[in-house]
Amino acid sequence: MGWLQHERLLSDIVNKINGARNKKNPADTANDYFEALNSLYKSYYDYRKEHGRLTSYEKTKGYQDKNSFRELVFQGLNSANKIELLNLPAVFELAHFEPLIMSDEILGLMKYNPKNIDQDTRNEASVNHAEFKQAYAEYLRKKNDSHAIGKALGKLCNLLYVVRCNLQHCGKTPNGPDLDKAERDKLVCSKVLPIIDGLFDILFCKPDNRLAVYGTLMQGKENHSIIGGIKGKWNKGHVSGVTDIVNGYPMLSWIMNTKTVDVEVLDSIQMKNNFSAIDRFEGDTYQRFWIPIFCEGKWIVGNIYGKNPTSPL
Repeated sequence: MGWLQHERLLSDIVNKINGARNKKNPADTANDYFEALNSLYKSYYDYRKEHGRLTSYEKTKGYQDKNSFRELVFQGLNSANKIELLNLPAVFELAHFEPLIMSDEILGLMKYNPKNIDQDTRNEASVNHAEFKQAYAEYLRKKNDSHAIGKALGKLCNLLYVVRCNLQHCGKTPNGPDLDKAERDKLVCSKVLPIIDGLFDILFCKPDNRLAVYGTLMQGKENHSIIGGIKGKWNKGHVSGVTDIVNGYPMLSWIMNTKTVDVEVLDSIQMKNNFSAIDRFEGDTYQRFWIPIFCEGKWIVGNIYGKNPTSPL
């Protein structure tokens, strides 16, 4: 992302993503994912404002979460990226997910009874999911139609925003607690997480194709053979942090505002399929996580092995 070249901001976003992936409850993971997305689309809004690229609507209304998320998808992705997002298996599964996802905001406005949600209330509260389902079906029929692509993307953004907002509701109602909400959120978030993962993958230009190495996996070092057979492009770069010797080997601690560590970056479409083997080689002492890497004159995101990055900032 050429528009996101501020290391501290990028590190904050990547750190949120890393932390989210360590959580067991899908709703907790999704909540952190949405916080990372919020930082992304707010940063993209600020970038477009600075460069005079706001829409007429934004110039009039100013910053708004829902609209800025939509613009991140519509302006931040190219045509191929948009189709790639819509073609994710998880998007297909979300379109066919039952029961339809209800908006907690609309449920609250309708003063629903959580013990007995009538069908009219369900229909009204699930209108965003129903509209996405219809738009996605049209997209499947007209995959090369720009209008169908735009409509499906817009409705997908609306539905994801509903899920984000649902996580902010506590389940209290005038008619007693909504005891099913927590399980409902967990199930819905388990369907949404792969879509957000896919969006991160697109926005960060395939970070799982990249591995930064700084120790014995480097070219010419004693354990390079573990990755030596992976075909790809090598570049030099650096990451923020320090290394300590642990059990005779260097271990990176990702720490901002300290020193930098020189790395070699392997970019390969084969990388993702080799991580399991590299994970086994590195063992439990090292954790693989995303990290900002300065490479070829710009900041990118890739994988690295090091100390658990619970709080690098």
